Amino acid sequence: MIKIIKYIKDNKLAFWISIFYVGLSIISICAIYPDDLLYGDWALIGILITFPINVISFGFRFAISDIIYPVFIIQGFMFIPTFLIITSLIKTIKKK
Repeated sequence: MIKIIKYIKDNKLAFWISIFYVGLSIISICAIYPDDLLYGDWALIGILITFPINVISFGFRFAISDIIYPVFIIQGFMFIPTFLIITSLIKTIKKK
């Protein structure tokens, strides 16, 4: 557990970018139906921007629109590879 916290502290920028990206994805997925609280035309733009990480959530939400909490669980799992990929990209850019 301490190693995970240290890894996150060492990669703060990647952590916050991942939080923002996954958060935008969650909000966009939770705003695609007219009955949703945050419904609007902007949701399509958010979905397109975050498409690589919201494919599964979008499919779930499209199939079952009444239940929303699995979207949060799916996106929680998607946060991990997103964080690791962004960390890798930042390290690659810093090496150049």
